Amino acid sequence: MMINKQSEQVLLGSLLGDGYINRRQLSNGEYRYRYQEIHTIKQKDYALDKSKILDNVATIKNSSIIKSVNNKKFGYITIRSLDSLSLKKYHNLFYKNKRKIITKAILDILTPLGIAYWFMDDGTYDYWSKWTHLSTNSFSLQEHKLIKDWFEKEHHLKCNIAKDGRGWGYYIRFNVKETKKFIDLIRPYIHKSMTYKLGTKNNKRKKIERAIKKYYNTNKLRILKNRRVYRKENEDRISKWKKEYHIKNKLKIAQNHHKYYIEHKRIISKKNKRYKRENKEKIKEVARRYYKLNRDIILPRMKRYYYEKKKK
Repeated sequence: MMINKQSEQVLLGSLLGDGYINRRQLSNGEYRYRYQEIHTIKQKDYALDKSKILDNVATIKNSSIIKSVNNKKFGYITIRSLDSLSLKKYHNLFYKNKRKIITKAILDILTPLGIAYWFMDDGTYDYWSKWTHLSTNSFSLQEHKLIKDWFEKEHHLKCNIAKDGRGWGYYIRFNVKETKKFIDLIRPYIHKSMTYKLGTKNNKRKKIERAIKKYYNTNKLRILKNRRVYRKENEDRISKWKKEYHIKNKLKIAQNHHKYYIEHKRIISKKNKRYKRENKEKIKEVARRYYKLNRDIILPRMKRYYYEKKKK
């Protein structure tokens, strides 16, 4: 069976996500391979459309299941293939010692289409922080470093390796800036029923923003107090961070200051004039104090300036 490029990328993305390949041995010693993945009933449209694409890889059968947990019913849809030898290549690529792995060979054949299906399966957009996550918890730390380096090298996307607070390994996350770039990369291939993973639910975002604002207003004094305490306890660390940031981003900071000054020149000029008018004595006192402390530096400069001007 010939597997086209679209089917292969959907399969690769799905195997990095929710999909898996079962291998079973027959009595004659031969192996048979079967693909399977499960989605919630809410993702039924996405699952059905995916199964149509994967039908080119192996004949797919869909089935819906209703499970009851603590008297609550949950719906699932299962994508399951028939036995197919065409899946042998992908089983050998993704599995080692009965464990799913990720290698550079897999990543190097992955296109934005495959990444999109990986994200639709195992990706999350956090409406609170506006970051995106890839739930790669089953992979090792070394494999996460491989993913991180690959994204940066191939797609110029910087991501972080975060440790799961529940003790479930690690996962990949993109900050706000990198999330925008990541979403632009995969947006053309996202299924219409899965666009909520791109942060498009404005109502949800507004609801969270309102909740944050309400929480801040209700707990303003406590938040400010905790902030002051934290700054006091971590004064040296914060000072170090600031210095490192300023050294690293010196040019960027200067450009932003200049840009801000150009955009708000009239307002800044008005504020400066008012401040000078209201604080004449204070400014004079600061200038006198500065002169006394730096007299040995200022006088030679003044002399040098005077002689240079006289020569002209």
